[in-house]
Amino acid sequence: MNTLATSNRNQTLRVINPTEGRGIWVLNDYQIHKLSGADTGQALSLFFANVAPGEGPPPHIHEREDEIFIVLEGKIEFASRDTVHVAGPNSVVFAPRGQQHSFRNCGDAIARMAVILTPAGFENFFAEVGLEKDCPHARPSVAPEEIEQMLQCAARYGLTFCS
Repeated sequence: MNTLATSNRNQTLRVINPTEGRGIWVLNDYQIHKLSGADTGQALSLFFANVAPGEGPPPHIHEREDEIFIVLEGKIEFASRDTVHVAGPNSVVFAPRGQQHSFRNCGDAIARMAVILTPAGFENFFAEVGLEKDCPHARPSVAPEEIEQMLQCAARYGLTFCS
């Protein structure tokens, strides 16, 4: 029996309004988390990411989750081991688990994306290493302790940073 289908039987239709969600700064990116594993029977998590010009994570690998990026505004450069693609509004990028990838805002304004991770669980990494703050415009400077905490937590969430 499909346990995912069984776990979703008790779920009901939910509407998350534009002003709802959990705001978290992860380094220099502001995320608004809309759905967590608790909301979806662990099927997926969903957040919106506001990525500053020139920003994005270094190359990394998720061992447990597939990622789907939907570019809403701006231009994002996505890279794998051997390819680089620039994605604009309404582009969809799929990053399968186990595959090295990274992204970077290659435009000159904030880029916005919807990001889906499946299965859910990785949203807990962001909550653990990020700075919860309901203010997308005023990020305090990144403390060295935040980067160290991120590196220490990565393995627990099946995340490997690549050089």
